[in-house]
Amino acid sequence: MLACAALSSCSSSSNGATDKFIGNWTFDSGALNAMCNGLPPFSNSLAGETLTLMKGTSSDLVSTLTSSLGTCTLKLSVNGTVASADAGQSCMFTVTVSGLAVPVTVNINSWTVTTTDGVTMTTAAMATGSGGLADGCPVTLNGSATKHAGDASAGG
Repeated sequence: MLACAALSSCSSSSNGATDKFIGNWTFDSGALNAMCNGLPPFSNSLAGETLTLMKGTSSDLVSTLTSSLGTCTLKLSVNGTVASADAGQSCMFTVTVSGLAVPVTVNINSWTVTTTDGVTMTTAAMATGSGGLADGCPVTLNGSATKHAGDASAGG
């Protein structure tokens, strides 16, 4: 335990690295895109959508993306200025294909949230669709967001 205190690096949660991430973020720009064989390219703007980051109980952070396609909640681990999704997670979205609402499972390959100042952030994700029309489709998400005013010290 003394070695941990001396090194200040045994747990990112104990050294406050999560604090700058915690809060409600609104996307200024970005999109979720998918390219599926036999279907037209799919793109959904993230502008105005919300990403909420909270301190986790079984992970450093819990990330909840609230978008017009649905809600995606993931566990993230923090290392310095980057929070990364833990392996093996998935999200369920609903997309419209030929006028029909189709549920799509997206298996997360990677998802990072990066902030150096706790005010602006960027996020990038790569995933693969699973099942039905989306099976094997590569999915990407990229965007930049700003923390809501008054959330700079949220969670503390």
